[in-house]
Amino acid sequence: MVGVADERAWSPAWGRGVRLAGLCGVVLLAACNPTFNWRQARLADFGLRVLLPCKPQAAQRTVGVGGQAAELHMLSCDTGGVTFAVSALRLPAGVGVDTVLDGWKRASLLSLNVPVEQAKAWQPAVRWVGGVTGWQAEGVRHDGTSVVAQAVLLSHGAEVYQVAVYGPVTQPVLTELLEGLQRDATP
Repeated sequence: MVGVADERAWSPAWGRGVRLAGLCGVVLLAACNPTFNWRQARLADFGLRVLLPCKPQAAQRTVGVGGQAAELHMLSCDTGGVTFAVSALRLPAGVGVDTVLDGWKRASLLSLNVPVEQAKAWQPAVRWVGGVTGWQAEGVRHDGTSVVAQAVLLSHGAEVYQVAVYGPVTQPVLTELLEGLQRDATP
C-alpha cells in the first residue's frame, strides 16, 4: 500500500519539477564554463606560486644574462584573446638585479617592436617582499597584429620574475592575477 507522502512524491507534477530542475542544472553547468578558469601553478624549482586563468604550459631555455648563461623558466597560457606569461631565473654570480631587470624589460619591448622610451612606467598594486616595477606598452605581436602589453618585474634575493599579459584585459582579471602571486614560506 502506498502512503500519501509517497503518492505526492511520485506524482506527474513532481516528475515535471524534477525534469525542470535537471534542465536548469544542465543550463547552469554550461554557463559555468568561463573564459577565465583560474588555477594555481608553480614554477619548477622556484618558490613562486601564481594564479593563472588557463592551464599553463611549461618551458625553459638558456638565455644570456650579463654575459653569462642562465636558465629561464616559463609558464604561459592563452585564453580570451590574451596571453598570460610568468617567467623566472636566478641571477648568475656577479650580475646585479637592476641589470637583469633592465635587460629583461628591453628584451620584452624589443620582441614587441617598441622602443624602450615609449614604454610607460606602471606601478602595479601587488603585495611583494622585494623589488617591484612595471611597464605598459602598445606593440606588435610576431604575427603582425597589434597588442597591448603589461608586465610586472619582481625580485627576491637571487631570483627575478616577470609576470606579463599580452592582450586586452580588464582590471578585475589583472587584479586576480597579481593578487595570486605568492612566494612559498622559507623554512
